[in-house]
Amino acid sequence: MAYDEYVPVSPSEESFTKEEWPSNTQWPLKAKRFRWQRPLIIGLAVCSVIALYTWIVLYAASTWWAEKMLHGADVVDTPLRPWMRYQSKAFEHKHWAKDYPLAGYPSDELDARWIELQKTFYTEVPVEYMEKIGKTDEGVQLPNGNYAASYSVMHLLHCVQRLQQSYFPDVYFPNMTEREEFLQLEHNLHCIHMLADSVMCNADVVPVPIVWRDKTPMPTGDFNVAHECVDWDLLHEGMLEKRIDPWKKGTFVHPIFGEVTSHVGENRIGFGEPGNILKKDKDGKWIV
Repeated sequence: MAYDEYVPVSPSEESFTKEEWPSNTQWPLKAKRFRWQRPLIIGLAVCSVIALYTWIVLYAASTWWAEKMLHGADVVDTPLRPWMRYQSKAFEHKHWAKDYPLAGYPSDELDARWIELQKTFYTEVPVEYMEKIGKTDEGVQLPNGNYAASYSVMHLLHCVQRLQQSYFPDVYFPNMTEREEFLQLEHNLHCIHMLADSVMCNADVVPVPIVWRDKTPMPTGDFNVAHECVDWDLLHEGMLEKRIDPWKKGTFVHPIFGEVTSHVGENRIGFGEPGNILKKDKDGKWIV
């Protein structure tokens, strides 16, 4: 430590005078520091270590919690994340089909509701998203550079609609051939499988109380309970914003069959041999 931080201590009266000491003598020094400085520094260091440890623990806990959360965890990315908001909602459980908004006996009003709902079946997603999931070599690219997609929820709603229509084949699929009847059954079973997967994937864990009713000896459920639901209006708004018209000229051009101009595919049932997914080569050309 430098000497200029100290003050010299004079010899006592009983000792030699300063003039009597050799000229090269170094006088003992007295420190200026206060006694409380050292404990203060140690205390600050300990507090810093504790604060750092606390921050690490909280960060690790929050990261773990985010990964375990059912909602808002971002485990799988989606371009619709900005439009996802959850709310408490009780379902309107009607007993008779005449009161159902999306199921029931065929009517123009029922069909119109389904047509409106299915307007967002095809949407576009950013090219960056397709790059992130590694699908640019097989995705259908749009003229603006983005890619066509159909959100899973829309496919599941399509399945619900097809199951609804299958109960009234004379209205929606009149005069089916034997082959069409087979495809219709396969389509329905495919939809049931997809719906079962989705129900378990997005498990609704709200308890439904079991109650007695005066018309039946068996206990039944009281479905008038609140559920944790996505804000559908907000989500639908996000899909509408990126909606694409698949029948607009130049939107869908199949590498083998040419431009797609109608919703009717190889058959009116909309179900058949899946085929293999086409991919592009390194030059961006379809391998057919």
